[in-house]
Amino acid sequence: MSTTTADLKRRSAALSTNNRGFVAGGRFSEARENLNEEDLEDVRLERYRKTQRAGRQALLDSHESRNQRIVLVYEESPNGYAIAEGAPEKLEQAVKYYSFQLQHFTIGKHPEEYGFCHYCLGKRFFSEKSHHGGKDYEDRARNIENALHHFRIAVEVFDYSGYPIMFGVICTFIGQLFRERATIITSRSILAKRGVTVAESCTVGLSQLLEAVPVFAYSKLHATEHALCSLEIGWLYIMQLTEALSEEGVDTNSKKHKNSSEIAMIREQAVETLERAKALAKSTATAPVGERPRTWNPSDPSTHPHHIRLLLNSQSINYVEGMAAYLLGRCYQEWGDELLYQEKAFHQLCKSTRPNYLPDTIEQWADAHHRAALIIIRFPQVVDPEFGQDPSGATDTDLCYISAAAHLKQALKCPSIKPGRRMDLNFHLAQVQ
Repeated sequence: MSTTTADLKRRSAALSTNNRGFVAGGRFSEARENLNEEDLEDVRLERYRKTQRAGRQALLDSHESRNQRIVLVYEESPNGYAIAEGAPEKLEQAVKYYSFQLQHFTIGKHPEEYGFCHYCLGKRFFSEKSHHGGKDYEDRARNIENALHHFRIAVEVFDYSGYPIMFGVICTFIGQLFRERATIITSRSILAKRGVTVAESCTVGLSQLLEAVPVFAYSKLHATEHALCSLEIGWLYIMQLTEALSEEGVDTNSKKHKNSSEIAMIREQAVETLERAKALAKSTATAPVGERPRTWNPSDPSTHPHHIRLLLNSQSINYVEGMAAYLLGRCYQEWGDELLYQEKAFHQLCKSTRPNYLPDTIEQWADAHHRAALIIIRFPQVVDPEFGQDPSGATDTDLCYISAAAHLKQALKCPSIKPGRRMDLNFHLAQVQ
């Protein structure tokens, strides 16, 4: 299959006509914000500028930076103002700080600083993560919606024509937020109550990420950002094939389904983009230091620029390769019951759990071990090619059960697995021992 950006866009455009929202059918600029009055004072930051909203685009279009193609990622004001360096660490204080800054840096007089303040606010809400408990998930949902609110404004300022790399970075933030948003939607969550669906989040996230692909594809200096963008695209494709379609009650394994050809094409696109993410991450991590067009080390998170550190969640670049391998394993595992697909899935899942790839503290690491164990149980040939060759079973060994038990025991060591998953792991472990 061709891997050119033009062909990727052509296939995406073709898929968007199936009226099911599998790929980029919606646009971020048209998606409604799911914010209410109780969602932090941040949503009221722009109230004092209601009269300027109608003319915001006209003011941006008249600015001298339009169509200049500035290829920088700003960590501070491009005009010498000290904005980000004075921001407080706590979220509530940072919101008030940037609200005060926005009273001075208006869109008419200081459009770049205006956009930069919203970009910083988007990153602050993006980095405010929670991990445990229903209340924390509700707080995280509000933080995601607030981050999208600010990135929406920032991407209007730092658009493709004037600031292509900033545009691509913000699009990648937006894509990751929509992917995370899709994973925390439950029947009783605040997002579900406000009408947010998994399919909508996947569709809009993909649309924004696909707009960032050409930016990074034609830049030799931003392979890390390109790898991160490709990883998120592949992740959202797989979520469309799993969570989004399950939400609609669609069986993706049914070859008789009316959209089976589109489903097969999405799988191919997922594999293509994830393989590209792996290749980009590997080339970035293994490039000799003298050949790297940067002053930071991709394998050392402490040296990463702020936007890279946030998008990688303070992990090394090897995290991208490990997560891409995990997602490829999921894709192949659910592709079909043929041994060929299951062997590919098992190989990718095992690769993702190797040292220096996925950290053993995240849920995906445990899920990779769990999925590998289930593949071994169903298809013992992945670890014992001779299994089942003798009809009498006299030559079959217990290697498959020993291997499955080893993977399940590893998964149980993960501190972030939920109680329901821990129960499943213990149940499967009891079966194989």
